[in-house]
Amino acid sequence: MTKKYYNVEARKDTARFPKKKASEKRQGGTIEGWDIVNFRGDPDSKVVVGHVKNDGVWGDEPYLRTSLIVSIDTDKKVLETLNTIYTLGEHYAPKP
Repeated sequence: MTKKYYNVEARKDTARFPKKKASEKRQGGTIEGWDIVNFRGDPDSKVVVGHVKNDGVWGDEPYLRTSLIVSIDTDKKVLETLNTIYTLGEHYAPKP
């Protein structure tokens, strides 16, 4: 997969989700064991969950749920959310 955009309709609600340019967002840590999930059960709202390392705000947390995804580029391993840009580590792979 290359770059994919998410939550396009939800992000049009600028009262709830103010727009920030990528250059205004903080650089987060690396999210390991990550997966894309529905936010609050809404299939039209996607977030990433996983374990974050070396984050300036969260440090090394065993569990993190991001804000809504703006875009994700799995080739470049970059995740942009409403507030932060993260580096992606290994994707979650369930054990058989």
